[in-house]
Amino acid sequence: MDLKTALLNLTTWFEEYVKGFITGYPESDMNVELKKNHTIRVRDAIIDVGKSIALNHEDISIAEACAILHDIGRFEQHKKYGTFSDSQSENHAALGVKIIREHDALRDFPPECREIIIRSVGCHNMPAIPSGFNPDSIEFLKLIRDADKIDILYVVTDYYMTSASGTNKVLELHLPDTETISDEIFKPLASGQIAQVNNLRSLNDFKLYQMGWIYDLNYIRSLQIIRERQYLERLREALPVVSDRADQIYRIACSYLDNKLGGK
Repeated sequence: MDLKTALLNLTTWFEEYVKGFITGYPESDMNVELKKNHTIRVRDAIIDVGKSIALNHEDISIAEACAILHDIGRFEQHKKYGTFSDSQSENHAALGVKIIREHDALRDFPPECREIIIRSVGCHNMPAIPSGFNPDSIEFLKLIRDADKIDILYVVTDYYMTSASGTNKVLELHLPDTETISDEIFKPLASGQIAQVNNLRSLNDFKLYQMGWIYDLNYIRSLQIIRERQYLERLREALPVVSDRADQIYRIACSYLDNKLGGK
């Protein structure tokens, strides 16, 4: 079976799988739809970035499969625990790998493609790309990590701009909306490094943590999308108007983006 047909069958399986999590309860179904739509947009983003590095058609199909399955564990996570916080439940990437295997979701893909996709799904949410990762498949891991962050920034900035705090506690990881910006988040970001999700103590921490994702993007096209969509600016708008710490992190992130892109 060719990869195009295998991808079509996987898409059909994904849609049917997600339908099984619709309950009729608006609050729950809202988050199921949120993750389904996120997956669709991550697929669009991975095609965009993949084309920017001249991936061939077969590799684009593999990248699309990574996108379709990268958050497949989120649906069971939300059903079982009522959260998208891995620290309050379980690692959604590892759960996703388990689900892929249990459902034989990649049955139509060649064995070598299955392993690339499964490894990419299992590692897409790690703090950094693990050392010793297979060089034949590292491109797909980099692509899914970038595409995932690009769309999460779309989701959260849209939410911050249009919804009152507390409207969706699941999306906010149940973090308190206080003025606090923790040292554990501020210090690494002030050094131009990513912060660690386990150190989040407030919603403001979360917003700055998301701003710091810019330091973990792998491709010029990904950075261009961040600039085009003004995600750094939107995150700053969502933070307290008067905040020296927020201003400092924002300036450092903008400078990094400008230096990386130059005139591009």
